Formats: sequence, C-alpha cells, structure tokens
Amino acid sequence: MYNISLDFFEPFVQGIIEELKVTTDDVVAIEGIEWTLSLTATIMINTINEGSNPLLSAVVANDPKMIRKALQPVARSKRAEVCL
Repeated sequence: MYNISLDFFEPFVQGIIEELKVTTDDVVAIEGIEWTLSLTATIMINTINEGSNPLLSAVVANDPKMIRKALQPVARSKRAEVCL
C-alpha cells in the first residue's frame, strides 16, 4: 500500500547483511539471517505481484477516476464485497 518499488527489496536485504558482517563473525548466523530475509523478501514480492489488481492499483494511486473505472464491470450489489 505504500507503493514501494520492488527493486528496493534486494538492496535492503544486502544492506542488513553487510551491517551484520561488521557486527559479528559468526558465519552460520549470518547465512541463516540472510536466508531468512531473502525468503521473506521473495514472499513479499510474490504477494505484491500476485495481489495486484486494477482496484488495488487505483487505491494505491489515490485516484477516484481509476477506482470508478476498476469497479465499472462489477455489479452494484457486489461492489462492497469487491472493495473489501
């Protein structure tokens, strides 16, 4: 919902790992945290990509015209359900 570019996930994880390498020399701990953060970032990217739809894109863009256009094909009785 914050409209963050997906390109920032990998550098963010790498930055955390670089800072962790400065703090500790425990290779197993660093590899474990890197694997965990990479997995979490991958899941978040997949969720964002798969969960994107025209209505969500319009809400993120904060554009009422796009929202109306996204809801146009939906029957009026179903629009409240679609918005949830």
